[in-house]
Amino acid sequence: MAITQERWLALCAELQQQLQRLGADPARTVVLLPYAQLLPVVRAHWAQLPQAGLLPRIETTFNWAARLAPHVPAAGDYSQDAAQDLLTAGQLLQAAGLHQQASWLAGRVREAAQQLAALAQAQPPQQRLAWMQALLPQLLDSLGAAPMRYEQLVAQVALAWVGSSSYGTDILFEALEQEAPDALILLRGYQRDPLSEALYARWLEQQPEAACAIDLPQFWEKAGETAPMAPVQWHRARDLEDQAARAAACVQQAVEGRTGLVALVDSDRALTRRIRAQLEAQHLTVRDETGWKLSTTRAASQLMSLLRACAPQAGSDAVLEWLKLAQTVPGSAVSAGWVQPLEAWLREREQAQWPHRQAWLQWEHACRVQALQVEDWRQALQKPRRLAQWLTDLQDTLQHSGQWDWLQHDAAGKELLQALHLQPGALPLAVDTQLWNQPDFVRWVQDVLEAGSFKPPYPLEEQVVILPLSQLLARSFAAVVIPACDDQHLPAAPEPPGDWTSSQRELIGLPSRQQLQQAQRAAWLHAWQFPQLALLTSDSDGAGETLLSSPLLLEALLPSAMGSGRHVQLAADLRVLRTLPPDPVAMPQAPGQRLPLARISASAYDTLRACPYQFFGQQQLRLREVNELTAELDKRDVGNWLHQLLYLFHEYWQQAGGQDVAEAQLRQWLDQAADEALRQEGLDAVDFVPWQAVWPRLRDGYLDWLMAYRQQEQARYAHGEQWRDKPLAEVFAGLDADQPAEGEPAIACDPARIPPVSLHGRIDRVDALTAPDDAARWLLLDYKSESLQKTRNRVRDGDEDAQLSFYAAMMAPDPVRVAYVNVGENGSTEMHELEGVQRQSRLLMRSLAYDLQRIADGQPLQALGQGARCDYCAMRGLCRRDFWMEEQA
Repeated sequence: MAITQERWLALCAELQQQLQRLGADPARTVVLLPYAQLLPVVRAHWAQLPQAGLLPRIETTFNWAARLAPHVPAAGDYSQDAAQDLLTAGQLLQAAGLHQQASWLAGRVREAAQQLAALAQAQPPQQRLAWMQALLPQLLDSLGAAPMRYEQLVAQVALAWVGSSSYGTDILFEALEQEAPDALILLRGYQRDPLSEALYARWLEQQPEAACAIDLPQFWEKAGETAPMAPVQWHRARDLEDQAARAAACVQQAVEGRTGLVALVDSDRALTRRIRAQLEAQHLTVRDETGWKLSTTRAASQLMSLLRACAPQAGSDAVLEWLKLAQTVPGSAVSAGWVQPLEAWLREREQAQWPHRQAWLQWEHACRVQALQVEDWRQALQKPRRLAQWLTDLQDTLQHSGQWDWLQHDAAGKELLQALHLQPGALPLAVDTQLWNQPDFVRWVQDVLEAGSFKPPYPLEEQVVILPLSQLLARSFAAVVIPACDDQHLPAAPEPPGDWTSSQRELIGLPSRQQLQQAQRAAWLHAWQFPQLALLTSDSDGAGETLLSSPLLLEALLPSAMGSGRHVQLAADLRVLRTLPPDPVAMPQAPGQRLPLARISASAYDTLRACPYQFFGQQQLRLREVNELTAELDKRDVGNWLHQLLYLFHEYWQQAGGQDVAEAQLRQWLDQAADEALRQEGLDAVDFVPWQAVWPRLRDGYLDWLMAYRQQEQARYAHGEQWRDKPLAEVFAGLDADQPAEGEPAIACDPARIPPVSLHGRIDRVDALTAPDDAARWLLLDYKSESLQKTRNRVRDGDEDAQLSFYAAMMAPDPVRVAYVNVGENGSTEMHELEGVQRQSRLLMRSLAYDLQRIADGQPLQALGQGARCDYCAMRGLCRRDFWMEEQA
């Protein structure tokens, strides 16, 4: 920092000598700086000169123009106000005959105009129109013919727009003539500012003896001596998250050294925000000179979530997202007390689409009034209207929801309201008589927020400064930290902004890739002059993609690089490692005797056998996964549809008498059942198109099997999809389960203590055997749409698969046969019967009674933590499987 002060004093002394050489009065001399952050620095160091005298007028072009006179853009001018400029760009496109394309081309026109505006501002007002007219034909010729039609129109409209606009800095050309300063001194940065250069050239023509230009980077290299500098610290992180933490540690260590301000270079905005969050968590004060997009602020998320929720076809997730965000702001009219029941109702119904008003009127709940209020807020922002009315209604809705007051007191919220011209006293937007629909208005708001920038308020006394690499020039920092030194964020040659080709950039006068490369390289070399320098890279981006180090960094690692001989060393991690004693979780086990069940299903008992603790959570505590609000179809939706259509089909046939009919009639009934099942299940026909494509093959395959089955088994449909409940004691007696048959194992349970629980389940289909034998009167069928091999395994492992045996037990004492019917998408339907079901049912009921008796006696329900059931278990967070002791896991 001492070296920087010496160089500043040398620069101020040079300015003082130039004033004396030019014979200029300091008070009537203008010194133009490359950027505003140097204003207080120059003034402070000028005051330290031995014979400082009067302070020159230290200015930037923007400050100078704002001090001379306020500027109100005329109608149609490029105003650098995104909200107004997007409207103007749309009007210009419509005037060019592009009514349909205006909404989506307006943003591109504004971006092109933003890039050309700096060049247009550098033209004297009287010559600007001629500059545009001379440049326009050459620019259009460079864009080619028909394939580049839209690019031609964007360039043409943008150039004509900026070339016919007036700017607040136009007054500076007049000031050079009317005020006639004694001298004009220009300090140049890494890149030459077109307006500053134009003003200097204009003054040089008028008063060549009263002009002076100083190249700040060159002066900085020559002035003063270079102090001894520590080796550059290169930190190689695993990924971006690790890099953010290591960068924060570098900054914190430099701050704790108490040698001065620490600079954090912003090369990657997302990474910088991560670093800033960690610095603020350590209570470090940060001044951010770069800011970030207004669209990424919390205030923008509040506003955009409201607009997305108000779309006529908004999904339930979009509306719930807005309500949950709105309830977080102080004074909100949205309360978690009624949002939670509303969400629970939607998830219970798996309602992906937000219901219409009629559905809420039929909702019998205490929170129906609030749900209708939400619908009123949504409908208030749906119909087409003029832009001015959109903004008024948006403000009203924000006030009703309680978000308006918060936005007015939030720093980013104020910027947001100002960007949209919603602040009291804001300049009115240009009159627009066109009716805007809701998507067009939302797109306009999004574009305005994307174009806006938010800089948090500066602290009274900062410890860390976030700034671009180029603005390290002539700044006093004790240490500099540069993260994201990879080939994406610090390439050898930066990518020029915009869609202009290199020849077009040369024609227009925009900086070329070579000029940007030279400027970046000069700023990079300047960063190596600071006493402490830390560079950070990542081996990957966290998503599996490898990140390569910047070519500038790789060049610096060469022995002859940089010319300064400054050594680069691989740095150790500055974070302090803490050793935490292991605190594993014991395998949980819960007593279940105080939570007796009234009924139990086949799937519930399957859960008890697979993992008792999962049974405890799901059946006894009745914990359930929250249903997803998604419109995407899954296997379960298709399975439910298949079960319902087959039930409807057989009901149609039974209602028609159940007699043999033509195959064409059966196909018709199946098609009718498929459509009706789609409606009853609430499935979208459009989303179901992929499954309907395989429906003819599936239908014909099922009919082929059905005809052969009826002829072979002499079975007729009796009923389907009926729920049955039967006490376990009655089932036990009906199966004679208290009397072991020959070859069966001994009874472990106590037949006198059968728990008072009922078997509960729904059998897909029950067929009556028209020629029953002594063994069975009924054939129970369960449909499966899974892979054929999985169904075969169920029957082969009869002892493991309890579903069919459970259903057979519910029919006791009637003897039955049971089978799975696998309905394949490939057109093949097969039936797989479980043999020896009576024996399997007796053994299953004894096992069930024994397990329930053990639970009643206080046997703990343990978490087993084994098998595929554990890998996809909804209770995994409850049993803490990932934190068990290794010997238990």
